[in-house]
Amino acid sequence: MNQAPRDPHEPHDPHNLHQPHDPHDSQGTRDPLAAQASRASRDPQDEQALQPQQESQTKQIPFALKGAITPRIYQQRIFVKATAGNTLVVLPTGLGKTLIAAMLAVFKLNQNPGSKVVFLAPTKPLVEQHGKTFAGCTTIDPARLVILTGDTDADKRGEAWRQATVCFMTPQTFQNDIEKGLYAVDDISLLVLDEAHRAVGEYAYCAIARYYKEHAASPHVLAMTASPGATMEQIDGIKQALFIEHVEVRDEQDPDVKPYVHDTKTEWKHVDLPAEFIGIIKSLEEEHDKVITFIKEKKLVPEDRFNSINRKDMLGVNARVAARLKTCRDQQEKSDLFSILKILAVGLRLSHALELIETQGATALLKYLEDADEKSRSPEASGALRIFVDLVYQKNVLVLTRNLVNAGISHPKISILTNIVTDFLRNHPESRVIVFANFRVTVAMIVSELKVRGIDKVERFIGQQSSGREKGMTQKKQSELIDRFHGGEIQVLVATSVAEEGLDIGEVDMVVFYDVVPSAIRTIQRRGRTGRKRKGKVIVLVAKNTRDESYYHAEKNKEKRMRATLKEMKDGPPPTLDAFKK
Repeated sequence: MNQAPRDPHEPHDPHNLHQPHDPHDSQGTRDPLAAQASRASRDPQDEQALQPQQESQTKQIPFALKGAITPRIYQQRIFVKATAGNTLVVLPTGLGKTLIAAMLAVFKLNQNPGSKVVFLAPTKPLVEQHGKTFAGCTTIDPARLVILTGDTDADKRGEAWRQATVCFMTPQTFQNDIEKGLYAVDDISLLVLDEAHRAVGEYAYCAIARYYKEHAASPHVLAMTASPGATMEQIDGIKQALFIEHVEVRDEQDPDVKPYVHDTKTEWKHVDLPAEFIGIIKSLEEEHDKVITFIKEKKLVPEDRFNSINRKDMLGVNARVAARLKTCRDQQEKSDLFSILKILAVGLRLSHALELIETQGATALLKYLEDADEKSRSPEASGALRIFVDLVYQKNVLVLTRNLVNAGISHPKISILTNIVTDFLRNHPESRVIVFANFRVTVAMIVSELKVRGIDKVERFIGQQSSGREKGMTQKKQSELIDRFHGGEIQVLVATSVAEEGLDIGEVDMVVFYDVVPSAIRTIQRRGRTGRKRKGKVIVLVAKNTRDESYYHAEKNKEKRMRATLKEMKDGPPPTLDAFKK
């Protein structure tokens, strides 16, 4: 496995697993796994649960962690709890959730000879990463650690499945294969679900968990996430969807975690928009307000939302109207519903255009408008798209935006960001930085501007999906960039959301958010990229009086609720007056 270059003053720790000396470890035992786990538990019930594994210390067990691997105390304690039943593990980014999964996989495989473990993750790069981690930390034959993707021929997947001890897959591939009867789940002794916060609605994890519970001989689920949701209702939804019996929560303040994290300073920089943007924004807002007025007049949202109707509300209305349309038989009502959908589609396009000019800049907006203009000329173009483009021309928005780009008037965030990054690297020449931006066009623009400022070790990092004429990044290219970032060949990675979730990007000294995301989950994932081996720094750029500020307040409230919810899960609900009555 490729490793990041290490600080010469730091002890070599290939799996980021070293821990302070455990005073309870009088024997200095590092292996086998069961001894570590029971030592960590300090709980007679935990020791009893693991007794069969402890007895096997004197025997040759088929699977184990490699001798060089020393799980941290919190990993051992979480593992012990997870052996008892279906468990959701909530642990900050970069603190070794995959090793806990490997420990439990080894335990279950030894308990159930001949069984399999299935490890699911949302993306192919994550699937590949987890496979490499298992190869590096367990004694399982690497040939039996099998990565299966939809790119592999179905017959070959079936054969690989039969030979595998642990299968690493995306949930979509696994769901499709079991629906086709390609393989059975009865002998799966453990199902691992990474990024478990995705287990909502129709996401594949939900159907897979139901099927596994119904068909496995002895189902056991380990679900993992850094950020499960902002409310108890959201977390309960995940627990119900995945049949979770127990939740293990740790954060940076827990005594057994605190030695492994460092302070991360977050700084919010508020930015004024240039006067040249205001005319474009006002023109778009005039048309956007007409859609909002239509929504109110038709009472498409509750009255308590009238003063704060946003994109999320419009998407919700769109979904409800589309669902009604599927069952509607009355022709007049159908016509009315189609009209509503068309107006909503125009409103959503206007909302997106406003977000681009406010939070990204004229270059991003121009690309969006020019793409819309080109698509509107196609015979297959929707009525909503044509209406939107007509409005853009009527309001002179396209011409004004093009003039801004030609005049070199960019979003002030660009110059602020380039100054931040260049100054930081000048003072910390060996450091590494990740810049997050929501849109690919902005990623490309940032990379270009940083190169102009003399930062040559900078690359973009985007997802695999292609969009129109813009090609996505292959998995091979993504892996290559991560390796180069680990190795120091790249100092600055400018990434879309693909770098937020799970990928082992390596140790980062500073993270910059070019824009704000209204999601506590995504914010926590972005911020979790720094502060693991040494102090970290996070800088968030916020355009004043724009959607950036709205998202800023929304995210802060959601994260506050999430932390309160997780604290309640750890400590129990706050006492009521009844608790003090005699």
